[in-house]
Amino acid sequence: MGETQQILGENVIRLLSNTAYEKRKQAGLEIETKVRNALAHPSGGGITQVKDILDCLIRHYIEHSDADHRKGGLIGLASAAIGLEKEIDKLLASLVIPILELFKDENA
Repeated sequence: MGETQQILGENVIRLLSNTAYEKRKQAGLEIETKVRNALAHPSGGGITQVKDILDCLIRHYIEHSDADHRKGGLIGLASAAIGLEKEIDKLLASLVIPILELFKDENA
């Protein structure tokens, strides 16, 4: 979980798997901000940082056995998509495929 904490931050990890929708929504807002900040960074490594965020959300939340984690992962992916704005085309497959998989999950 150390890698996840480094990528998402302790607060996002705690909120994203919470049973309350409002807490997961708050985590989503933080993820959106992280994505926007990564893309605004002048070093040009923003897309790589966003890929790391998406990979982390997919591995530790979307693919998790607990329904609340999966719900948090879905909110996280949606928030990342909002944060990507015009850059979304570069990572569209990374966003859409995991979301489509969740359509098979009646608890997500």
